[in-house]
Amino acid sequence: CNSKSEMISALSKVSQISREQCRKTVETRFSAEKAALEYEKLYMRLLGLIP
Repeated sequence: CNSKSEMISALSKVSQISREQCRKTVETRFSAEKAALEYEKLYMRLLGLIP
């Protein structure tokens, strides 16, 4: 949201959000395995091993 009015509008739609889908998305995007892979890529970039 970029404004107070957008935030108010978004809050009125919270009840429409699927809890199950949110949980699946978080588990996929923020799993320990995903975090480890992203840290590995970051370290390799810092070492100049990948662009």
